[in-house]
Amino acid sequence: MTPLRRNCIMGGTPGRLVKWYRDIDKTKYEVRILLSGPCHVCLRSLQAEYRTRDMQVDVIPNLGLELAFSPATRRELLAYFDEVKPDIIHSIFIQSDLIAAWYKKRSGVCSLVSSIEGALYPRRGLKAMVYRLSYFLLRKRLDRVIVLCRYMRDQAVGQYGVLSNRCQVIPSAIDTSLFRYTKHITPTNEQITIGFLGEIVRAKCIDLFVDTIPRLLERSPNLRFVIGGVGADLPRIVAKVEAMGLSRNVEFRGYVRDVPAFFGEIDVYAFLSVAEGLPWVILESQAAGVPTIASPVGGVPEVITDGSNGMLLRENSVEELCERVHTLVADAGLRETFSRNARQLMEQRFRTPIEVRQIESIYDEEMSRFADRAEA
Repeated sequence: MTPLRRNCIMGGTPGRLVKWYRDIDKTKYEVRILLSGPCHVCLRSLQAEYRTRDMQVDVIPNLGLELAFSPATRRELLAYFDEVKPDIIHSIFIQSDLIAAWYKKRSGVCSLVSSIEGALYPRRGLKAMVYRLSYFLLRKRLDRVIVLCRYMRDQAVGQYGVLSNRCQVIPSAIDTSLFRYTKHITPTNEQITIGFLGEIVRAKCIDLFVDTIPRLLERSPNLRFVIGGVGADLPRIVAKVEAMGLSRNVEFRGYVRDVPAFFGEIDVYAFLSVAEGLPWVILESQAAGVPTIASPVGGVPEVITDGSNGMLLRENSVEELCERVHTLVADAGLRETFSRNARQLMEQRFRTPIEVRQIESIYDEEMSRFADRAEA
């Protein structure tokens, strides 16, 4: 997996790997995880975290494209593959795909499986051109491509040229046992908590969340607001809340290590991102049974059905967000219905064992295909 970003936390892909590693059939597969990225402290920290969970993890720093094909790195990677002798490489993120494709034949690897973990949302500009060129080069080198939702599959195939017969939807899954479903539905006449959890950056529309608070308090003075997460815009948002005179109404939690506990105290969760694939935090809020108001980006509508297990915004505006929050605040019965339906959906469709069995099926098919080709 590369690149591993600075300030990497255990949510998203790093967190999912824990559950995937735990549930994969160890009698059939021996798994080694190779991490890379520009932040050595983050790499070593994540490696140490994984090893406390008995995960076999290796680190080769700085496997960016600018260094991956240098003579020193080539020798290091080839020596690593000679030692591990993988039958399958399962690469995560486009840089890993390109690097793994280069070393695949040189290392005698049977199959290259790729996971696209996020939305390939750039449609114009240099980044979009780089993505299209990369997937053109990888078109026949990736034996299988896993995406997390139908939205991402349409993007990968329609916009970036991934071969449709090699692209399969396997939704992200979640360990529902971590989220004990004992959700207390707060009566309307008691203090109700509205929560935001995510990276504190403009793309997550944290400003919209803050701008909505004064209007919500005008009609419901007993509301409480909790903001969890870290990011480049956190100092600015803290200053903005202070300037608006809302410091007594808003609590900043910073990095949230215990996500189940966070959602355990939230009555309504607002997810406002403008671009996503299948956001992990949506699965967490649903597993916790938290009534959720969400922007309909990426694969979110494949999880939340408006009016059944949550609400989907038509547009990200202060007026509409206020309207949706007030509807949920005033109707404890609706919150209870959303909570029950959300948890039920997670248990039926998005459990980790379901995801891992589907991934194992791809591995088995690839090994069988390689064996048939070898015999022929």
